[in-house]
Amino acid sequence: MEASLKQAVQQVWDELKCYHTEHVYKCALQIALQELGITADAEVVHPIKFRDRVVGFQRFVRASPFVVVGPLSFFGAPLTRGFVYWQDLLCQDAVIEIKAVKRITDREIGQADRYQRTTGKPVALVNFGSCEARILWFRSPVADKRT
Repeated sequence: MEASLKQAVQQVWDELKCYHTEHVYKCALQIALQELGITADAEVVHPIKFRDRVVGFQRFVRASPFVVVGPLSFFGAPLTRGFVYWQDLLCQDAVIEIKAVKRITDREIGQADRYQRTTGKPVALVNFGSCEARILWFRSPVADKRT
């Protein structure tokens, strides 16, 4: 997966360079991965559990996060309130989070860490916003900085 992702990211970078939106890079990367035989789904739902109860869900598409309110059910489990987190792409072996920012900050690292904790999959944080495309991998939860 790592070599294929690196190849796909390089193809996208070579053709598009910088200054596009995250959505543009997401769509281009999805095409490049599919051409390499890797399926990258953009609308996958993943339940978030607390004490074996579904308290929300994570949906793998790009949009702004929002709060779900009201009586809902998710796979038969009642939901009264929960958070919805949005991600870019979900592959069989990894979650791919795409950014187009000048530099990666603690906010983006925390987001990748949250996705890794929720899915249990490695997270590739791909940034197209600097002078080159970069990939940061998160394979296990980031240590909590609070003491």
